[in-house]
Amino acid sequence: MAAYYVGLDVHSRDRVFVIQDEAGTILARGMVPTTPEGFARMRDEHHVPPGTRVALETGTSAFYVARLLAALHLEPVVVDAHEVRRKASRPSQKSDRRDALEICDGVRRDYYRAVVHIPSPAISMLRTTLSRRRHFIRIQTAEVNAAKRLLRGVGWPGGTRMTLRSATSWDRLVAALVTAPDPQPHVRGHYAVWQQAGAQVRATDHLLGEHSLRPRRCTARLGMTYWLEKAEARLRPLGPSASGAEAGQ
Repeated sequence: MAAYYVGLDVHSRDRVFVIQDEAGTILARGMVPTTPEGFARMRDEHHVPPGTRVALETGTSAFYVARLLAALHLEPVVVDAHEVRRKASRPSQKSDRRDALEICDGVRRDYYRAVVHIPSPAISMLRTTLSRRRHFIRIQTAEVNAAKRLLRGVGWPGGTRMTLRSATSWDRLVAALVTAPDPQPHVRGHYAVWQQAGAQVRATDHLLGEHSLRPRRCTARLGMTYWLEKAEARLRPLGPSASGAEAGQ
């Protein structure tokens, strides 16, 4: 069967697709929902064979789409979006149909070089957890800076010298602001947000701890399997005949 090539232009809800054969003839084009059922329908309606290379550019949902395609026995190819734009015929003009065609033509001609590795679901989950942790830490830092900026604005230099890295330092600051009732409620608000962000940081740390234990558990299972196989190998020479002879004795 002749080889097919598919190019996808990425959107959040739908994908514009183009299908070509080895000669570059356009066999089909259209739109498909970004769902497992939508991609399965595209594959079945246009008789796309297993192992067909399906190219798309990097984006927020690129890895999600790549895993959907891999589950349908297609071969996803995620290309760096900068290279796609650089090699586009009209890089300054956005056209979904033309972009899908050029991506399809690029994977057919094999002239894309910045092909991105598709991480496993476990690695993607780990990256997501780390990015959420960084997000909540940035929130904590922003609340500390906002509180200090507020205190400088009302002429309260004592609070700006505090590190505000712990609940104890925040409590001391709030207690010291009894003599300055105007900024105190605002500082309490920053403190509350800082605490909530800290709780999320601890929650992500717990998730990261679970992720780090999984390889050890897998290693422990592999070690147990190794010793079981070794024990079975030692018992194997006995076999049914040997055990029968022992029973006869």
